[in-house]
Parts: sequence; structure tokens; C-alpha cells
Amino acid sequence: MRPLTTPSRLDASSLAEAVRDRIAGGSVDPIVLRGSGLKRRRTGLAYDGRIAASIRPMSPLLDSAATWFLDSATHERDGSFAVRLTEGLKGDERQYVEHEGEQLGPYFPIEVQATSRCVVVTFPQAQATYSHDEIFEGTDPHLERGVGRFLFTVSDSGFRRLVQAATTLTIVDEGEEEDAAQEYFLRTEDRLFQVASGAPEVELLDEAPRLDVVRTQTWFAN
Repeated sequence: MRPLTTPSRLDASSLAEAVRDRIAGGSVDPIVLRGSGLKRRRTGLAYDGRIAASIRPMSPLLDSAATWFLDSATHERDGSFAVRLTEGLKGDERQYVEHEGEQLGPYFPIEVQATSRCVVVTFPQAQATYSHDEIFEGTDPHLERGVGRFLFTVSDSGFRRLVQAATTLTIVDEGEEEDAAQEYFLRTEDRLFQVASGAPEVELLDEAPRLDVVRTQTWFAN
């Protein structure tokens, strides 16, 4: 997948043109409709930053889903940082999207359904965390990342440089120092997380998804 060259925030006409170009090229990214604006999504290996040498994703479980919605993020008393997620499933029928008087699509809606899976991603011994609303995602010129669509290792980033400049915490790369904090990136539909911690664990939960929660409106073009 080639890197995106369009801005992360687009007006309706620009978005429609960008989507048509991506369809013609055989590669279309998810489209997110939230509030007053539509935006493009950086996905998979097209995310900003250089790709690490590893080709095995951190979590095949997370990567097997179309997307994940955030349920909660909690700093636990044992020092871990736990993020609970619910799977977003692609709808069966395309729908048109009305935005500022223009009809876009048709696209597949992404929804939480009764068969959606629920997981918790636990970062043990979380020493530093950073998150922001996904809609404000920008470009980190320092980002060097591993492989994975939703969860991956990071070997350099603006977050790491800030932590190491403002605190005495040292963040190391995988295999450099046993039991030391490493950096990880977790992407959800709602928020992005960067965490300095031990190796995260992804657990499939034996529970039903909450269907009463209002989720971010997300659409897939193919």
C-alpha cells in the first residue's frame, strides 16, 4: 500500500476526488465521519514513519479485525495500563453518506454487532503513557515503527524524545535490556496511545459487546 499524499482533513469535494483516485488505484483507506468533518485514515504500513525490519505483526488477533472501538483505558493499581476494545464489523450493504449537502459513497458502514469480539490490551509496568483523540492525528517526523495495523513497536518517536528529555525514564528497543520499558503504539477508532511499558498482552474476553454505546461513524470504501 502506498503512503497517503492527501491531508488527514479534507472537505467533501476533495474527499470524493481522493476516494475515486484510490478506488482507481485499487487501494482505498477507511473514511471516518465525525462531527463537522470527514477525514482520511492512515492504515497498516502506510502510517507515517519508517518501517522496522520485522515483518511479523505483534497481534494477529487485533489485525484480524476491520477495526476496533475504544471502550475504556485505565491505569490499574498494579502499575499496568489496560485498554478495552470492541470489534467493528463491516456492514453487508453499502450506504450513501450525506455531508454538507453532498452525497458521498456508497460505502460500507462499520458497526458494533452482537458477534463483535471484545478484547483487553494490557501494558504491564506502564511507566509513561500518552494519548490523543484520533481526529487530531498529525505527522511525527521522528516515528520509526514496527509492523502491525493496530498494535506495534516503536523504536523512535516524538513521545520518546519528550519522555527522555523531561524525565529520568529510559526507553530501550526490543532485546536491548531485560525488564526495561519499551515503546508501543496502539491505534483505535477513537484514540491513539503511545506507551512505555513491558510487552503488552492481548486477551480475548468472554463477554458480549455493548450495543447501546454510540460509536464513531466509520465507513469503508471497499
